[in-house]
Amino acid sequence: MSKLVGKDNRLRVHDGTTFRDLSNEIDSVTIDDGFDEVEVTGFTDQAHNFILGLYSGDITIAGFFNSAANKSHAVWSALVGSNTSHTVEDTLGQGAAATTGDPRWGGVSGVAYLVSKYSLNPTPAGAVKYSVTCKLASAAAAVSAPTWGTASTLAP
Repeated sequence: MSKLVGKDNRLRVHDGTTFRDLSNEIDSVTIDDGFDEVEVTGFTDQAHNFILGLYSGDITIAGFFNSAANKSHAVWSALVGSNTSHTVEDTLGQGAAATTGDPRWGGVSGVAYLVSKYSLNPTPAGAVKYSVTCKLASAAAAVSAPTWGTASTLAP
C-alpha cells in the first residue's frame, strides 16, 4: 500500500434510514483502535505487570457545520444521545476517490456505534465546525470488535 492523503477519505453514517455520505464536510477522522490495560501486578513483582483486557475503540469526527437536509447537523443531532447503534464506516481512497477494494474501517455486520457527543465550535473569525464522538456498541448479544477490511461496495 502506498502513502495516502486524506482528501480521498470517504465517511458514511447510517442514520437509521440510509447511509449518508458526509465526506465533503469532514475535516478529520480519528480511529482509536486499542484495548484496555488491566494491571495484574502481584505483591512479589518488581515492576508493574499488565495484560490486555476488552477492546475499546472510539471514532472522533470533526467537520464543518452544514444545516442542509441529510447533511452533518441533521444526521448528528438526530443520532446523539440515542441508545440505538448506527454503522459508521471510513474508507481510505488509494490516491483517488474511495472505491470498492480500498481499506475500510467499520461497516462490518454486528459492529456499530453510539453517538455520545456532538459539539459545535463556532468562532467569530472562522467557519462553524463540529466534533462528534462515537462509542462502540452493538444491537447483537455480544459486541464484536471492529476490524480493518476492504470496501465491498460504496453504493449509498
